[in-house]
Amino acid sequence: MRQLPPLKALRAFEAAGRHLSFTAAAAELHVTQAAVSQQVKLLETHLQQALFSRGGRTLSLTVAGRAYLREIGQALDQIAEATRQLAHSAEQHLLVISTLASFAGSWLLPRLSDFQRQHPDIRVRIETDNTLVDIRHSDIHGAIRYGRGQYGELHSQWLFDETIFPVCSPELWATLEHSSDIGVLERAPLIYDVDVPQEWQQWLRAAGYPERRLQPAMGFNDANLIVKAVEDHMGIALLRRELAAPGLATGRLVAPFKREVAADFAYYWVTDPTRRAYRPQQYFQRWLLQQCRRYREA
Repeated sequence: MRQLPPLKALRAFEAAGRHLSFTAAAAELHVTQAAVSQQVKLLETHLQQALFSRGGRTLSLTVAGRAYLREIGQALDQIAEATRQLAHSAEQHLLVISTLASFAGSWLLPRLSDFQRQHPDIRVRIETDNTLVDIRHSDIHGAIRYGRGQYGELHSQWLFDETIFPVCSPELWATLEHSSDIGVLERAPLIYDVDVPQEWQQWLRAAGYPERRLQPAMGFNDANLIVKAVEDHMGIALLRRELAAPGLATGRLVAPFKREVAADFAYYWVTDPTRRAYRPQQYFQRWLLQQCRRYREA
Protein backbone atom coordinates (compact mmCIF):
# COMPACT_ATOMS: atom_id res chain seq x y z
CA MET A 1 0.00 0.00 0.00
CA ARG A 2 1.39 3.40 -1.01
CA GLN A 3 2.27 5.76 1.83
CA LEU A 4 1.15 9.08 0.36
CA PRO A 5 1.14 12.46 2.05
CA PRO A 6 -2.01 14.63 1.88
CA LEU A 7 -2.38 15.37 -1.85
CA LYS A 8 -3.98 18.76 -1.24
CA ALA A 9 -0.97 19.71 0.84
CA LEU A 10 1.37 18.53 -1.92
CA ARG A 11 -0.31 20.89 -4.42
CA ALA A 12 0.03 23.80 -2.01
CA PHE A 13 3.70 23.04 -1.35
CA GLU A 14 4.53 22.62 -5.04
CA ALA A 15 2.87 25.92 -6.00
CA ALA A 16 4.44 27.80 -3.08
CA GLY A 17 7.86 26.30 -3.80
CA ARG A 18 7.65 27.14 -7.47
CA HIS A 19 6.65 30.76 -6.80
CA LEU A 20 8.53 31.12 -3.49
CA SER A 21 5.41 32.93 -2.37
CA PHE A 22 2.35 31.82 -0.43
CA THR A 23 0.44 34.74 -1.93
CA ALA A 24 1.17 33.75 -5.55
CA ALA A 25 0.42 30.11 -4.75
CA ALA A 26 -2.92 31.10 -3.23
CA ALA A 27 -3.82 33.08 -6.37
CA GLU A 28 -2.96 30.12 -8.60
CA LEU A 29 -4.94 27.65 -6.52
CA HIS A 30 -7.85 30.06 -5.91
CA VAL A 31 -7.60 29.78 -2.14
CA THR A 32 -6.49 32.12 0.64
CA GLN A 33 -2.89 32.69 1.65
CA ALA A 34 -3.74 31.30 5.08
CA ALA A 35 -5.04 28.10 3.49
CA VAL A 36 -1.76 27.59 1.60
CA SER A 37 0.24 28.22 4.75
CA GLN A 38 -1.91 25.76 6.69
CA GLN A 39 -1.50 23.03 4.05
CA VAL A 40 2.27 23.50 3.93
CA LYS A 41 2.49 23.21 7.72
CA LEU A 42 0.36 20.06 7.53
CA LEU A 43 2.80 18.55 5.03
CA GLU A 44 5.82 19.53 7.14
CA THR A 45 4.20 17.88 10.14
CA HIS A 46 3.53 14.77 8.12
CA LEU A 47 7.15 14.65 6.90
CA GLN A 48 8.51 15.74 10.29
CA GLN A 49 10.86 18.29 8.78
CA ALA A 50 10.82 21.86 7.53
CA LEU A 51 10.47 22.52 3.82
CA PHE A 52 10.68 26.32 3.91
CA SER A 53 12.96 28.74 5.71
CA ARG A 54 10.76 31.58 6.90
CA GLY A 55 12.59 34.78 7.60
CA GLY A 56 11.12 38.24 7.45
CA ARG A 57 9.38 38.92 4.15
CA THR A 58 11.35 36.34 2.19
CA LEU A 59 10.48 32.70 1.63
CA SER A 60 13.10 30.16 0.64
CA LEU A 61 13.30 26.41 0.44
CA THR A 62 15.40 24.30 2.76
CA VAL A 63 17.78 21.77 1.26
CA ALA A 64 15.21 19.05 1.87
CA GLY A 65 12.51 21.29 0.46
CA ARG A 66 14.43 21.87 -2.80
CA ALA A 67 15.02 18.15 -3.28
CA TYR A 68 11.42 17.32 -2.45
CA LEU A 69 10.08 20.02 -4.77
CA ARG A 70 12.15 18.65 -7.65
CA GLU A 71 10.70 15.17 -7.23
CA ILE A 72 7.16 16.32 -6.50
CA GLY A 73 7.18 18.70 -9.47
CA GLN A 74 8.16 15.89 -11.83
CA ALA A 75 5.49 13.61 -10.41
CA LEU A 76 2.76 16.25 -10.75
CA ASP A 77 3.92 17.00 -14.30
CA GLN A 78 3.59 13.30 -15.14
CA ILE A 79 0.08 13.19 -13.66
CA ALA A 80 -0.91 16.31 -15.60
CA GLU A 81 0.48 14.93 -18.86
CA ALA A 82 -1.21 11.53 -18.38
CA THR A 83 -4.49 13.34 -17.72
CA ARG A 84 -4.04 15.54 -20.79
CA GLN A 85 -3.28 12.56 -23.02
CA LEU A 86 -6.27 10.63 -21.74
CA ALA A 87 -8.59 13.58 -22.27
CA HIS A 88 -7.08 14.21 -25.72
CA SER A 89 -7.50 10.54 -26.66
CA ALA A 90 -11.16 10.58 -25.61
CA GLU A 91 -11.76 13.79 -27.53
CA GLN A 92 -10.06 12.36 -30.60
CA HIS A 93 -12.68 9.62 -30.70
CA LEU A 94 -15.70 11.90 -30.34
CA LEU A 95 -17.83 12.40 -33.46
CA VAL A 96 -20.52 15.11 -33.41
CA ILE A 97 -23.20 14.95 -36.11
CA SER A 98 -25.92 17.55 -36.67
CA THR A 99 -29.15 16.67 -38.45
CA LEU A 100 -32.90 17.20 -38.49
CA ALA A 101 -34.77 15.60 -35.59
CA SER A 102 -37.20 13.96 -38.01
CA PHE A 103 -34.40 12.43 -40.09
CA ALA A 104 -32.55 11.26 -36.99
CA GLY A 105 -35.61 9.48 -35.64
CA SER A 106 -36.94 7.91 -38.82
CA TRP A 107 -33.80 7.11 -40.82
CA LEU A 108 -30.50 7.55 -38.98
CA LEU A 109 -31.11 6.03 -35.54
CA PRO A 110 -32.40 2.67 -36.82
CA ARG A 111 -29.13 2.28 -38.74
CA LEU A 112 -26.68 3.84 -36.29
CA SER A 113 -26.06 0.65 -34.33
CA ASP A 114 -24.37 -0.76 -37.43
CA PHE A 115 -21.83 2.09 -37.38
CA GLN A 116 -21.22 1.59 -33.66
CA ARG A 117 -20.69 -2.11 -34.23
CA GLN A 118 -18.07 -1.37 -36.89
CA HIS A 119 -16.39 1.41 -34.88
CA PRO A 120 -16.90 0.74 -31.16
CA ASP A 121 -14.05 3.11 -30.24
CA ILE A 122 -15.85 6.18 -31.70
CA ARG A 123 -18.26 8.02 -29.43
CA VAL A 124 -21.12 9.44 -31.50
CA ARG A 125 -23.10 12.48 -30.39
CA ILE A 126 -26.19 13.42 -32.41
CA GLU A 127 -27.41 17.02 -32.23
CA THR A 128 -30.71 17.96 -33.89
CA ASP A 129 -31.50 21.35 -35.36
CA ASN A 130 -33.76 22.49 -38.18
CA THR A 131 -31.30 25.17 -39.26
CA LEU A 132 -27.79 24.75 -40.67
CA VAL A 133 -25.41 25.29 -37.79
CA ASP A 134 -22.13 27.12 -38.25
CA ILE A 135 -19.92 24.06 -38.65
CA ARG A 136 -16.74 26.09 -39.02
CA HIS A 137 -17.14 27.68 -35.60
CA SER A 138 -18.47 24.73 -33.62
CA ASP A 139 -17.45 21.24 -32.53
CA ILE A 140 -19.72 19.64 -35.15
CA HIS A 141 -17.87 17.41 -37.60
CA GLY A 142 -20.62 16.98 -40.18
CA ALA A 143 -24.30 17.65 -40.84
CA ILE A 144 -27.06 15.88 -42.74
CA ARG A 145 -29.36 18.47 -44.28
CA TYR A 146 -32.50 18.55 -46.42
CA GLY A 147 -32.15 21.25 -49.04
CA ARG A 148 -30.64 22.14 -52.40
CA GLY A 149 -27.03 21.36 -51.52
CA GLN A 150 -25.86 24.97 -51.64
CA TYR A 151 -24.14 25.85 -48.38
CA GLY A 152 -21.57 28.50 -49.25
CA GLU A 153 -17.98 27.45 -48.66
CA LEU A 154 -19.00 24.20 -47.00
CA HIS A 155 -18.71 20.99 -48.98
CA SER A 156 -21.96 19.14 -49.66
CA GLN A 157 -22.37 15.62 -51.02
CA TRP A 158 -25.69 14.34 -52.33
CA LEU A 159 -27.13 11.41 -50.39
CA PHE A 160 -30.52 10.72 -51.94
CA ASP A 161 -33.54 12.43 -53.48
CA GLU A 162 -36.96 12.39 -51.91
CA THR A 163 -40.54 11.90 -53.03
CA ILE A 164 -43.70 13.18 -51.37
CA PHE A 165 -47.20 11.68 -51.29
CA PRO A 166 -50.38 12.00 -49.19
CA VAL A 167 -50.75 9.83 -46.10
CA CYS A 168 -53.24 9.59 -43.27
CA SER A 169 -54.27 7.22 -40.52
CA PRO A 170 -56.44 4.24 -41.47
CA GLU A 171 -58.99 5.46 -38.90
CA LEU A 172 -59.33 8.84 -40.61
CA TRP A 173 -59.51 7.26 -44.05
CA ALA A 174 -62.31 5.01 -42.84
CA THR A 175 -64.42 8.11 -42.06
CA LEU A 176 -63.90 9.54 -45.54
CA GLU A 177 -65.26 8.26 -48.81
CA HIS A 178 -63.32 5.15 -49.71
CA SER A 179 -62.27 6.59 -53.01
CA SER A 180 -58.96 7.61 -54.43
CA ASP A 181 -60.66 10.37 -56.39
CA ILE A 182 -58.76 13.58 -55.89
CA GLY A 183 -61.95 15.34 -54.82
CA VAL A 184 -61.79 13.71 -51.41
CA LEU A 185 -58.87 16.00 -50.60
CA GLU A 186 -61.15 19.02 -50.96
CA ARG A 187 -63.35 17.67 -48.18
CA ALA A 188 -60.72 16.21 -45.86
CA PRO A 189 -58.73 18.10 -43.22
CA LEU A 190 -55.28 18.78 -44.67
CA ILE A 191 -51.97 19.37 -42.92
CA TYR A 192 -49.03 21.20 -44.46
CA ASP A 193 -45.39 21.96 -43.76
CA VAL A 194 -45.09 25.72 -43.20
CA ASP A 195 -41.50 25.67 -44.52
CA VAL A 196 -42.68 24.36 -47.91
CA PRO A 197 -46.34 25.49 -48.18
CA GLN A 198 -46.30 25.05 -51.97
CA GLU A 199 -45.95 21.27 -51.78
CA TRP A 200 -49.69 20.51 -51.97
CA GLN A 201 -50.08 22.47 -55.20
CA GLN A 202 -46.86 20.93 -56.50
CA TRP A 203 -48.24 17.46 -55.84
CA LEU A 204 -51.59 18.33 -57.52
CA ARG A 205 -49.85 19.57 -60.66
CA ALA A 206 -47.67 16.47 -60.92
CA ALA A 207 -50.68 14.25 -60.30
CA GLY A 208 -52.48 15.85 -63.25
CA TYR A 209 -54.83 18.21 -61.41
CA PRO A 210 -53.32 21.69 -61.87
CA GLU A 211 -56.72 23.35 -61.73
CA ARG A 212 -57.54 22.06 -58.25
CA ARG A 213 -57.08 24.33 -55.24
CA LEU A 214 -56.69 23.00 -51.72
CA GLN A 215 -56.88 24.87 -48.43
CA PRO A 216 -54.85 23.06 -45.76
CA ALA A 217 -56.23 23.85 -42.33
CA MET A 218 -53.25 23.14 -40.09
CA GLY A 219 -49.52 23.74 -40.48
CA PHE A 220 -46.38 22.77 -38.58
CA ASN A 221 -42.72 23.66 -39.02
CA ASP A 222 -41.53 20.35 -37.58
CA ALA A 223 -41.86 17.13 -39.56
CA ASN A 224 -42.11 15.08 -36.37
CA LEU A 225 -45.20 17.05 -35.37
CA ILE A 226 -46.72 16.49 -38.81
CA VAL A 227 -46.22 12.73 -38.48
CA LYS A 228 -47.70 12.77 -34.97
CA ALA A 229 -50.72 14.81 -36.11
CA VAL A 230 -51.36 12.38 -38.96
CA GLU A 231 -51.07 9.35 -36.70
CA ASP A 232 -53.53 11.03 -34.31
CA HIS A 233 -56.13 11.16 -37.14
CA MET A 234 -55.99 14.96 -37.43
CA GLY A 235 -55.70 15.11 -41.20
CA ILE A 236 -53.99 14.11 -44.44
CA ALA A 237 -50.44 15.33 -44.98
CA LEU A 238 -47.75 15.11 -47.62
CA LEU A 239 -44.86 13.16 -46.19
CA ARG A 240 -41.43 12.34 -47.50
CA ARG A 241 -40.80 8.68 -48.12
CA GLU A 242 -38.25 8.31 -45.33
CA LEU A 243 -40.68 9.87 -42.84
CA ALA A 244 -43.69 7.84 -43.92
CA ALA A 245 -41.92 4.47 -44.18
CA PRO A 246 -42.03 3.48 -40.46
CA GLY A 247 -45.75 4.27 -40.15
CA LEU A 248 -46.62 2.52 -43.41
CA ALA A 249 -44.66 -0.56 -42.36
CA THR A 250 -46.53 -0.86 -39.06
CA GLY A 251 -49.95 0.04 -40.41
CA ARG A 252 -50.22 3.27 -38.45
CA LEU A 253 -50.38 5.12 -41.78
CA VAL A 254 -51.90 4.46 -45.19
CA ALA A 255 -51.15 6.04 -48.56
CA PRO A 256 -54.53 6.15 -50.38
CA PHE A 257 -53.10 7.97 -53.43
CA LYS A 258 -50.39 6.04 -55.19
CA ARG A 259 -48.85 9.02 -56.99
CA GLU A 260 -45.43 10.01 -55.63
CA VAL A 261 -43.94 13.32 -56.68
CA ALA A 262 -40.26 14.29 -56.67
CA ALA A 263 -39.59 16.78 -53.86
CA ASP A 264 -37.82 20.06 -54.52
CA PHE A 265 -35.15 19.19 -51.96
CA ALA A 266 -32.78 16.28 -51.33
CA TYR A 267 -30.58 15.06 -48.47
CA TYR A 268 -26.93 16.14 -48.34
CA TRP A 269 -23.90 15.40 -46.20
CA VAL A 270 -22.33 18.77 -45.32
CA THR A 271 -18.77 19.19 -44.02
CA ASP A 272 -16.07 21.80 -43.56
CA PRO A 273 -13.44 21.09 -46.26
CA THR A 274 -10.67 22.27 -43.92
CA ARG A 275 -11.48 19.54 -41.37
CA ARG A 276 -11.92 16.48 -43.58
CA ALA A 277 -8.71 14.84 -42.27
CA TYR A 278 -10.45 13.91 -38.99
CA ARG A 279 -10.48 10.12 -39.10
CA PRO A 280 -13.78 9.44 -37.24
CA GLN A 281 -15.47 11.80 -39.69
CA GLN A 282 -13.96 9.89 -42.61
CA TYR A 283 -15.24 6.59 -41.21
CA PHE A 284 -18.71 7.99 -40.68
CA GLN A 285 -18.87 9.53 -44.15
CA ARG A 286 -17.85 6.25 -45.77
CA TRP A 287 -20.47 4.37 -43.74
CA LEU A 288 -23.17 6.98 -44.46
CA LEU A 289 -22.61 6.86 -48.21
CA GLN A 290 -22.84 3.06 -48.14
CA GLN A 291 -26.10 3.19 -46.19
CA CYS A 292 -27.58 5.77 -48.58
CA ARG A 293 -26.59 3.70 -51.61
CA ARG A 294 -28.37 0.66 -50.17
CA TYR A 295 -31.41 2.81 -49.38
CA ARG A 296 -31.56 4.17 -52.93
CA GLU A 297 -31.24 0.67 -54.40
CA ALA A 298 -33.84 -0.93 -52.12
